[in-house]
Amino acid sequence: MYKALALTCLILLKLGFASAQTDWQLSTEKEGIKVYTSIVPDSKIKAIKVECSFTSTVSQFVSVILDVKNAAEWVYHTKSCSLVKQVSPSELYYYSEISLPCLPRTAIL
Repeated sequence: MYKALALTCLILLKLGFASAQTDWQLSTEKEGIKVYTSIVPDSKIKAIKVECSFTSTVSQFVSVILDVKNAAEWVYHTKSCSLVKQVSPSELYYYSEISLPCLPRTAIL
């Protein structure tokens, strides 16, 4: 359950720009998790938004989000994730490499 929660939060954080979209279509709903998609103008990649409810303490939630070392195990399409700098217990910089779908060469400008 915590993996789904953390995945949802990181997707929303990484794709925060997508929340500005208003035309969301429900794509999948399973075990209380709803996945919505929206068309991004001038892009072949769709934006996603995930909604779910969960029971957790704030400290449990923060612990999952700040666990950079294990993020690649559950963050969707993450190839690697490593800590760059820990400024304080609640502030850090990390490097994340993700795998995006390949586009045909004709689509690359």
